[in-house]
Amino acid sequence: MLEKLLIEVCAQMTDVLVREQIEKLKNVLFMVFHDKKIMEEKNELILAETNTDTYYLQMFVASKKVSGRKDGTLTQYVTEIRKCRDVIGKSFADITTMDLRWYLGFAKERNSNKMSTIRNKIRYLNSFYTFLVKEELLKRNPVMRVKSPKTEQVIRKPFSTEELEALRKICTHVRDRAMIEFLYSTGLRVSELESLSIGDIDIYRKEFTVIGKGNKERTIYISDLACFHLKEYFKWLSKQMNTPLECLKGKPLMMAIRAPYKRMTKAGIESRCRQLGEIAGIEDVHPHRFRRTFATDLLEHGMKLEEAAKLMGHSKVETTMIYCSVDQENVRSSYYKCV
Repeated sequence: MLEKLLIEVCAQMTDVLVREQIEKLKNVLFMVFHDKKIMEEKNELILAETNTDTYYLQMFVASKKVSGRKDGTLTQYVTEIRKCRDVIGKSFADITTMDLRWYLGFAKERNSNKMSTIRNKIRYLNSFYTFLVKEELLKRNPVMRVKSPKTEQVIRKPFSTEELEALRKICTHVRDRAMIEFLYSTGLRVSELESLSIGDIDIYRKEFTVIGKGNKERTIYISDLACFHLKEYFKWLSKQMNTPLECLKGKPLMMAIRAPYKRMTKAGIESRCRQLGEIAGIEDVHPHRFRRTFATDLLEHGMKLEEAAKLMGHSKVETTMIYCSVDQENVRSSYYKCV
């Protein structure tokens, strides 16, 4: 195709160039365009998405967004789904059940993935393929015949009273103290804490509303101790930013302690909790452990499981139970009361 075009160019120049010039032009054109390819530009209307795998993922993500999934969760889904395809080396439509069994076995044996990680991989892939079949984009779901491995339910320990006091003691900044009291008092997910602004908190009614997983709205209450330290933190912010308290409402709830006082990210909150734990000499300090402690303490103080689940933002009480550590001495005491 390219050779024909070059010859045509030379032919159209015969009226203005002599034979020697035509030969020279022909040689130059063939040297310049050697090893070059030409593509025909088409102007007819075509679909913007031509890669089938990418199209499947885009449709899947769009459906999840409509159902209220957070961007962070969707990133986990897409990362795992793409990783599976890339490791297997086939398109989504060509992946078989045997391919998936090989991939999961590879992840477990070669990459030493935990059983809980394998379960999550299966969950992400099953959600993706179920969507494709439901939308009639594929005829089969290769995940259907992949058995999910059984995992032991491990109840991770909440903070002890001593550990909480140790963390409080080493908080030399009002922001840090307000943060750990707020986490312990509310049982918030770290993503929920990250999204809050000062104006979201009704400090006088000691409550606020948060949008959690699945776009579910719930009301959260704040302890007197947490309210006290929030007020101290707000006073400090007002002084540092030279801004009246009433003008802070649009500011992020958790902010960096140095100018320009930006919103603390999820990673920033987790990092600061970890640093506080290192200073206090306490292992495994992270926001989710405050959430676990919150749930455990509510139940130990007599709150009904259904009510605790509501505060936690759980649609099933079974989920709440995963967070709770039951004190063995309380079990012993309850037993002897009943016999």
